[in-house]
Amino acid sequence: RTEIEGFRCERLDREMKSDGKREKASGGIMVYIHQGLKYVKFAADEREGNLQYMIFRVSEPVQVDIVVIYNPPHGSHVQRFTSYLNLLAASRVCSKYPVVVLGDINIDQLNLKKYPNTHVDAMKSALRLLNLSQRVNRITRLRPADLSGAILDHIYTTNLNIISECDVMRINESDHDIVY
Repeated sequence: RTEIEGFRCERLDREMKSDGKREKASGGIMVYIHQGLKYVKFAADEREGNLQYMIFRVSEPVQVDIVVIYNPPHGSHVQRFTSYLNLLAASRVCSKYPVVVLGDINIDQLNLKKYPNTHVDAMKSALRLLNLSQRVNRITRLRPADLSGAILDHIYTTNLNIISECDVMRINESDHDIVY
């Protein structure tokens, strides 16, 4: 974990896994929140299929719910993400705060045709139900072998004005770039 001056670190580590010889951590999610924001973390969990999420309610100086997600790329990950969006929609019935959903979603926005149409249609329907619009429009994972890329890291919001800047930073420390 890296300390960043002026930010607090919130994390949800994955469960330790054993390969018979040793235990090792298998990832997780981590977010840095500016110290000027007053917030409460009111949910953090790992769901079936290893989708992980943390939900923060920021109350000052802005009011917004922030959902940070890691959606593993294996199995029926489009359906898993859609199921989570539907649960989120059901839980937000009384909330008047705008919402931002972000993270490593592992669904390639540049190539939705590679997923079954029914899964993509259901995902789009769940996004519409929450009134969420995608903000990331640049490649977040470059494949050096063929210089192709994918948008696997997403930022969705119910209010486009709540995010003043959104971009991708190339860092060469990971196979995913930093999305902010």
